[in-house]
Amino acid sequence: MTSRNGRTGSRARPSSVHLPGVEQAADLGGRVFDRPFVNDAVHTPGQHFVEMGHQLDVIAIEPPHVLEPIAEILAAGDPKLGDYLCAWLSFLLREPNRKPETALFIRSKLTRAGKNVFFREFSRWVMGWSHYLYIQDIQQLTCGFNTHRECKRLVVIGETEGRAGYENCEIMKTIITDSECLWTSKGMDSRHGHDSSAIVILSNNRNVVKIDPGDARYCAFDMSCAKVGDKKYFVELVKCFEQHGRLFFDWLTHLETDIEVSLPPNTNFKKALTMENLAGPIKFIREVCEHKLDHIGLPESGGVLDCDENDDELRVKTKEFYNAYRQWEIDDQGTNQRFVPKLSTFIDELEKLNIPNKKMKSNHIRALDNVSMTNSWNTMAFAIKYSCVLDGYRKLIGDPNYEF
Repeated sequence: MTSRNGRTGSRARPSSVHLPGVEQAADLGGRVFDRPFVNDAVHTPGQHFVEMGHQLDVIAIEPPHVLEPIAEILAAGDPKLGDYLCAWLSFLLREPNRKPETALFIRSKLTRAGKNVFFREFSRWVMGWSHYLYIQDIQQLTCGFNTHRECKRLVVIGETEGRAGYENCEIMKTIITDSECLWTSKGMDSRHGHDSSAIVILSNNRNVVKIDPGDARYCAFDMSCAKVGDKKYFVELVKCFEQHGRLFFDWLTHLETDIEVSLPPNTNFKKALTMENLAGPIKFIREVCEHKLDHIGLPESGGVLDCDENDDELRVKTKEFYNAYRQWEIDDQGTNQRFVPKLSTFIDELEKLNIPNKKMKSNHIRALDNVSMTNSWNTMAFAIKYSCVLDGYRKLIGDPNYEF
């Protein structure tokens, strides 16, 4: 058979994809999964196939040996987190053209805990190598040239160090959530296209990414270090993926769950990171409510810098309260005075904690022995009430049970 360009041997593309060394699994009805996981992707040996939209009649067997590392190692025995991770992985396979809009940030306190093994073998035996990208630096993800992650379903950033996620936090947010992208390659024109990549960040460090209060873009958690250095365990895990990868694929693609992957659980690790990333004025008020600054007198407003649990309202003149905060930032936190927030920013941040700034009169406030009460005043001031501040703080960090 001769083609138009004169070459011989040209044949029509077969309706099914057949790769050497790949055993295509049949469903219970005898039909073969012969459509690629992601359309128009390049496939390599080891790729599993699925007929999109096809439903198996019965899934009678769950792969407990593959689920164990999710529940016991990655989720560290937390059942709620384990269910979320299963739903997240299921979403990658069932919705290949949609982003989960939440990245996984997994920290192990020790090295050799097996962070990379699970996702590497998951990609190799369940999802497929052609949809997987492994990089070692967040800046490789946020740099100007980005076509290396085009058509990748899972992007794993391994052994992340430093505070690269802080420096590129806005770009990271865009990559995690936006499904449209401007693909840019060196020496070629940029082009607009679709981006369906899901992000996993692995690290032994704590402050790799910046998580703002209420930010659902990250599911941050500590994994278990119980298997650190256990080479035998991870060799068996690799064999388990090799033997049960197809079964795990079927189980995930038919997993019935009402978990919304864009609403991750608020883990203890994420709460801690959120609290560390709070603005300076919020941290300042927290220390006031924890009675850590009650040694500071307020000679102009009267009393001391302390908030009473009995809901006695503390009223402090605006300028005096701001100056106390500014001194706290410089002396206690070591902040350069050039980077201390301005008064307007200070007022805006305190409003998040239900602390209004308005014109008011002084009220009765206890005083230090060496600080005399001033005359009554009527000027711009802050009104700080313990219960209102606590409610605002709980709402801000997403923990209804938090106590100062």
